[in-house]
Amino acid sequence: MVVRVGDSGKPIYLNAGIDMSAHTGIEVVFTDPNGVSTTKTSANGVALGAVDVIDDDGTVFKANEYAQYQLETGFIDQEGSWQAYLVFKNTTASPAKVFHSETHYFHVEMPGGC
Repeated sequence: MVVRVGDSGKPIYLNAGIDMSAHTGIEVVFTDPNGVSTTKTSANGVALGAVDVIDDDGTVFKANEYAQYQLETGFIDQEGSWQAYLVFKNTTASPAKVFHSETHYFHVEMPGGC
């Protein structure tokens, strides 16, 4: 996945590896190159992936096993190594369940390959 400083509207797919269709909440926690974490939720456009998707690099994301987030304007503001992981919650289960995905790493570059 190629991400550049200033990108917006680009979908980011994060695989959970488990069926999340019973979720009551999905969050994506991003950490920028300075170590600052930002949590994105459904209010920011995080959504459960409802159909199978193949990413630009050929990775297959199965329906209900990934979350999608559309990059918001101004969010990707630094080049360098970023990371993200999912937090999946099902608070209607007894007992309540909270799962964390593995951490996904991606590099952000400057526009124009600078």
